Amino acid sequence: MPWGKLWSQNAACVDALPFCGSNIYTFPASVCNKPPPPGGGTACPAESGPCYDCLITTPNPVWYFMQIGDPGNIIISISNSANKDIDFVCWGPLTSPTGECMSGLTCSKVVSCSYSPNAVPEICTIPNALSGQFYMLMITNYANFPTNITFFQSNFGQPGAGNTNCNIVINCSILSLSPVPTTCSQVTNTYDVNGTVEFTNSPSTGMLMIKDATAVPPVIINIPPNPTSPYFNSPLPFTLPGIPCDNLVHTLEATFTESANPCDFSTVYQAPAPPCPIATISGGGAICDNGQQTTVHVNITGAPPPYSFNYAIDGVPQGIININSYTYDITTSTPGTYTLTDVSNATCTGIWSGSPVVTLVSLPAPPVPFNTPFFTCGPGPVTLNAVPQSNINVEWYDAAVGGTSIGTGNSFITPTISATTTFYAEAVDITVPAGCPNPARTAFTAEVRPVPVISNTTIAENICSGGSPTIVVGSTLDQTTFSWTAINPDGRVNNFSAT
Repeated sequence: MPWGKLWSQNAACVDALPFCGSNIYTFPASVCNKPPPPGGGTACPAESGPCYDCLITTPNPVWYFMQIGDPGNIIISISNSANKDIDFVCWGPLTSPTGECMSGLTCSKVVSCSYSPNAVPEICTIPNALSGQFYMLMITNYANFPTNITFFQSNFGQPGAGNTNCNIVINCSILSLSPVPTTCSQVTNTYDVNGTVEFTNSPSTGMLMIKDATAVPPVIINIPPNPTSPYFNSPLPFTLPGIPCDNLVHTLEATFTESANPCDFSTVYQAPAPPCPIATISGGGAICDNGQQTTVHVNITGAPPPYSFNYAIDGVPQGIININSYTYDITTSTPGTYTLTDVSNATCTGIWSGSPVVTLVSLPAPPVPFNTPFFTCGPGPVTLNAVPQSNINVEWYDAAVGGTSIGTGNSFITPTISATTTFYAEAVDITVPAGCPNPARTAFTAEVRPVPVISNTTIAENICSGGSPTIVVGSTLDQTTFSWTAINPDGRVNNFSAT
C-alpha cells in the first residue's frame, strides 16, 4: 500500500466506478491527513504501475471508467467548489474497464492529461472515442483541500459528440470477459480457460454462470454469490476446466442467472490445437540364426492414446497396428531395418523417428580337436585342445546334449580320470551380446592308457670279469621299451651296456 493511502470506495484503479456522460457527478474530494513519507514524496499517492504522464504527483486519487456508446469526441469538464488545484489523467481506448490497471495504462494510452495549477475548470478531451471501448479517468486533489469535485460530459448531445453507455451505471452489466486458454494437455487432450469477468450492478442472488458454448458437451461453472454484500466482486477471476482441444474458435458466455435482473456477455477465443503423437522406434540388434528372437520397441508420447501406427521392414509395410497404450513391443527374428511409416491418434497425424536394425549371426563351426591324441598314462588329468577361431569361445560340457558346463576356452584340463572319458565342446559366437552357440557339439576323447609292468623279478648272475650276462625280461604290454641300469653294491655303475 502506498504511503498514507486513503482507501475510499474508488481510490484504486481496480475499484473504479462507472461514469455516464449524461449525469453530473459531485463527490467530496479526499483529503490526506498523513505526513509525507520519510525522505520526501507525496502522502496518499496513487498506486504504482500506471503511467501518469504529466502528473508529477498523484495525491488523493479517485478513479472512474466509461464505456463508449456512440463514437465521437467526448469532452469532460472537471471543477470543484473551492476552486482549488485539481488534476487528472485519462487513458484509452482499453478493452476492459479495470483489467488493464497495472500493465495496460501505458504512456501511449494517455489521451488527455493536466497538471495545471490555474485551470478552472479542467477539461479532459477524448478525441474520436471508439464505440464499445473503455476509457479510464483519474482525478487528484493536488491542493489537499476540502472541496467537492464535480465532473460531467460538457458536450453531451452536441453534433459530432460521442456518448457513453449509461446502462452500465443503472443496470446489471457484464462489461468484459477475458479468456486466456492454457496449452493443451498431452495426457488428457484438454485445456483450461483462466480469465476475469468485469461487471457493474450485479444481483444479490442467483449464480454467475461461465459457459464454453462451443465445447462438446458445453463446459459450465456456476459461481455463487458471497453471503454478504458485495455479493459479487468485480473483477472476478474464474477457471473453466477440462475443455477438449480442437483448434476451433470458441464462444465464451457469462450470465447472471437471477431472473429479475438478467444480464449476459459473450466473447470468442481461439482454442489450442490438440497434441499430435510423437513416436520413436528402437531396439533390435544382432541375434543368432537359430530361431532366436529380439524385441523392437515403439514408444509414443506427445498425445493421449489410442494410436494407430504402421511399421516396415526394409521398406515393406507390415500392416496397421492399433493400440491403447504408450508402448508396443515387436518380438521378431526377421532381419532388416525397422522403420515407422505413420502414426496418428483420433485428431491428427504425428511424427516419427528411428531405424533399428535386426541382424542374423550365422552359427559358428563346431570346434575342431587340435594336437591329438589326448591321453594320460594311468589315472590323471588330460588337456584337451580345440583349434582357435576368431570371436569364438569354446564351452565344455559333460554330455552331447544338455549336461553341465564344466569349462570354457580353447584348452580344457579335465579333472583326474581313471578311465577313458568323452567330453564335448560347443562353439559360441561372442559377437552377439548373449552369445550365439552352435548346439552341434564336438566329442573330445580323453584316453587313460595302462602303465606297463616288467614280468620278471630281479635276476642275480655271477660272471667272470669281462664276461657278458644274458638277462631276458618281459612286459605286460606289447611294444614296450625298457630302460636298463646296472649298479654295484657300492652304488657305482661300471662299463654297462644293454641290448
